[in-house]
Amino acid sequence: MLADDGMLFETELGTWPIEVRCTSFGDLVRRFEFQAQERSFGFVVGECPPERDRRVDNAFFRELDGDPLTREQMADLVLHETTHVVWREGTVSFWKGVGYYLEAIFLFRYANHSAERKAHGTSQEFRFFRVHADVDQEYQHIYLEEFEEHLASDETRACAHGPFDRQPPAVPVVAGGVAR
Repeated sequence: MLADDGMLFETELGTWPIEVRCTSFGDLVRRFEFQAQERSFGFVVGECPPERDRRVDNAFFRELDGDPLTREQMADLVLHETTHVVWREGTVSFWKGVGYYLEAIFLFRYANHSAERKAHGTSQEFRFFRVHADVDQEYQHIYLEEFEEHLASDETRACAHGPFDRQPPAVPVVAGGVAR
């Protein structure tokens, strides 16, 4: 849901405010060819061509080369980064950020980074949803079988699918769309 201060992610467990900020750190993230980086409040993005106005010419709305993102790409980005915020995994605090980058640099992990598994799982499930919804009904069973094989295979090392043993950490108290 959209609010005056950004997006609100609502579940039966509560509501998480998700902000998107175009920052100088987001510019650095973009230079390493990443679309966004999770933070405790949501995620940061960097400026993209044609660089007329940071509020719209950024990696939330545009590819790194400046082409507009599709609505599916934007939804995938929001869901992926929101998974980090909800589960408090990734660079959502100073020490978690230090641990994240140490693992990425010294263990050469990105595709199978331990803090990316739930977020990659969310992205996988969203991709399945998109493909499954767009394909003719007579072929949907093929995609469903393929996804079920993925869930049962060793491929899931790089992603994690629920149900999980524990719930996400406590939901922040939200008043008027702002975490307090």
